[in-house]
Amino acid sequence: MSPQTYLFRAHNRYDNILYNALLPYKVIMISFAITPPDEIALELATRLKARRLARNLTQEGLSKRSGVPLGTLKKFERSGTISLVSFIRLLVALKEEAALEDLLKERDFKTLNQVLSEPKTPKRGRIT
Repeated sequence: MSPQTYLFRAHNRYDNILYNALLPYKVIMISFAITPPDEIALELATRLKARRLARNLTQEGLSKRSGVPLGTLKKFERSGTISLVSFIRLLVALKEEAALEDLLKERDFKTLNQVLSEPKTPKRGRIT
């Protein structure tokens, strides 16, 4: 009797991953599921709130430390909506600015072939 292959979605607080599984022997990740931007924003708000609570900070306390208005922080934790500058201020106040280091970082190449096969990036955008 050969094992059957099943597709199933595993979800935790941090990611949605689609798995191709040879049950019960092994699980192979085949791709990340596409998550809508609104859900990503809510997840970031949930993570930031968890970090705030882990440091025993109230919303008022984090608001004062970061310079982000209290209403903006409350709205962010509730809806995920915030400006980028305010989000960065909150991260700095929580000493989590290192999380920003890998965002939009230049790609690392290991071989010359990887460099040569990379498509050229335009110097400016064009309206089409």
